[in-house]
Amino acid sequence: ITGIFAAIFTTFFDLIITLFTRSNDFVQTLPQAIQFLDELKLGEAAKQTIDLMNGMKNQITSTGFSLLYTLFILFSNLFIDSIFGLLGGILGRIIVNRRTTI
Repeated sequence: ITGIFAAIFTTFFDLIITLFTRSNDFVQTLPQAIQFLDELKLGEAAKQTIDLMNGMKNQITSTGFSLLYTLFILFSNLFIDSIFGLLGGILGRIIVNRRTTI
């Protein structure tokens, strides 16, 4: 539950900052990502991915919001934060159990 709450909070916080600044880490690092995709020589798949990412960038810089970016960042945060929340809970449980048995 902690991981889910953290994911929702960080996504909301990221969206608020992006809305006001009309920029974020994604927009700033997009040229390097495009260069990396070009170097991989993936053909049409890379072109479609680049077009999708440029569309997200254009939406963010013009309106401060992109639904697709929001969904990507939410699911990414849910995955990562839930894993670390679970690991933290397991580690905390182990520490608490050791202290009560000693």
